[in-house]
Amino acid sequence: MNKVVVTGLGVASAAGLCVESFWARIVSGQSAVAPIRGFDVTDFPTQIGAEIDLDAIEAALTPKVSARLSRVSKLACYAAKQAIDDAVGVGNGLTPGAGVFIGCSQGGYVESEPYFNKYFD
Repeated sequence: MNKVVVTGLGVASAAGLCVESFWARIVSGQSAVAPIRGFDVTDFPTQIGAEIDLDAIEAALTPKVSARLSRVSKLACYAAKQAIDDAVGVGNGLTPGAGVFIGCSQGGYVESEPYFNKYFD
């Protein structure tokens, strides 16, 4: 059996943009659901959701990098940077055999929606 060692953590979530705020919100039972501000929800049956503060994410990225990445890639880079920073002091950085695990839900949906709509028009 292979051993796995977690050396650093990062998160980009509606519940928090760092591990500390995310965990505090989760253990306190606070909801991340609030009125949706990211797009017009007038014609939707609900106007609430759990949105990630994308402005804060983009502020942490250089404009050049931000312009080239999809929304989901921005979130992944933001969380990965936290995890790498959290892992400082572990060896000489990333070494052969090191890996990163990234998990998301609805990844790339925002970018694929126009194609979906065009297909069904």
